[in-house]
Amino acid sequence: ESDGTFIPADAASAGPAIEGRSLRRIAWNRLKKDKLAMSGGVVVILLIAAAVFAGQLSSISHNDPDSLHSSLIDPNFQIPYGGMGGISGQHWLGVDLPNGRDIFSRVLYGARVSLGIAGVSTLVAIGIGTVIGLIAGYFGGWIDAIISRTMDVFLAFPLLLFSIAIIGVLPDNAFGLSGNGLRFGVLVVVI
Repeated sequence: ESDGTFIPADAASAGPAIEGRSLRRIAWNRLKKDKLAMSGGVVVILLIAAAVFAGQLSSISHNDPDSLHSSLIDPNFQIPYGGMGGISGQHWLGVDLPNGRDIFSRVLYGARVSLGIAGVSTLVAIGIGTVIGLIAGYFGGWIDAIISRTMDVFLAFPLLLFSIAIIGVLPDNAFGLSGNGLRFGVLVVVI
């Protein structure tokens, strides 16, 4: 070279530089290759969309989740008229007994409650877990050991049975709450 810089022969003949990928891009590429994970993600997105648009979806079938359709129940046998539990063009999943409420509408509106409890529980768990983790990490030693053993005790309880037992023995008014608000709060704390 005339300017005195040395360029290796293999570097001069090399093609374009290879672009690096971020961790997010690598993770997305792996996720796209996993068909089962992608299918599960689509199902979760559809369930969330169904819960968000429960009012519009239940209005398509012209059903309120709490409206009673006792005329759809045979009073003698206490079963829905028609086949398969009262499934029809207006009641896509049939009707429940003994009131004849539309099951599809109840599932949609129930998904809203379930997603609400799951979301609030996750936020509460992140907050509590962050604080407890910071305390355990900062102090360490016997404080960390006590926190760890306490968490082991909490994780030993079956969550569903524990929440059913708590809801079953809870009075109608507690902690300044009543009715469904009380049950929602207790489920968030238990989970």
